[in-house]
Amino acid sequence: MMLEITVHGSKVIVESSHTIVIIECYDDETAQSVVAKITLEQIGRV
Repeated sequence: MMLEITVHGSKVIVESSHTIVIIECYDDETAQSVVAKITLEQIGRV
């Protein structure tokens, strides 16, 4: 499964067969690292 997620205009491509995807990206505005934990059920895919 391939997920395409846009965070602050930059696209993150995630290839995963797991049910939980953890994405870490850098936020230029706050100068912090942001971690998003997304389950495939949350985005409507199983």
